[in-house]
Amino acid sequence: PISLETDAGGFVWATSVASNEAGDVAALWTRIIGSSSGAVSASWFSATTGVWTGPKLLQIDGGKYSAAVGLSDQNGGIAVWISNADVVFALRFQAEITASDPPVAVSSIMDAGQKWYNVNLSVNTRGDAVAVWTSLLGGSQRLWSNRFVAKTDAWLGAASLAGEPSGLATGEPVVGIDEDGGAIVVWTEKTDAGTTNIWSSRSR
Repeated sequence: PISLETDAGGFVWATSVASNEAGDVAALWTRIIGSSSGAVSASWFSATTGVWTGPKLLQIDGGKYSAAVGLSDQNGGIAVWISNADVVFALRFQAEITASDPPVAVSSIMDAGQKWYNVNLSVNTRGDAVAVWTSLLGGSQRLWSNRFVAKTDAWLGAASLAGEPSGLATGEPVVGIDEDGGAIVVWTEKTDAGTTNIWSSRSR
């Protein structure tokens, strides 16, 4: 085993890993420090050199309980995470994430206002991506998504999933995106009767 980070304080809560066709790998993790502080870090494995980079700090006081990363074959990768302030952040990177890189700029793809959980991400070979996550407001959970278009280098805007049952507990969503940009989300739903249903939704 190879240690990617040691003696950083706190404890690691969420981890995510992704690879591309070349064999490069990106690893992402969040670290909880105390009751209200955290960090998001990443490391890169190069298939060419066979070496992991040192951990790159992406955001301090930002790591909460959920993070995801995806890699494409043509346009780098994307990392998403939920901050302690309940903001969903995204970072697009074009090359290796190294510890010597300058501080990175992150962009909010969903403003604070509700409690956010369970972020998941899928990236296709062109670099298009879909991120999904759940919200908690007034005891009810909802499912949200945001789509990234590599050609325009822009997120289209977060929106609640159309047709999702309202007022029911939504479990951890999982999303996949194909080469044409078609996406499928699958999630669980706990009903008032105590049963659990599995739902899916397709979009383009």
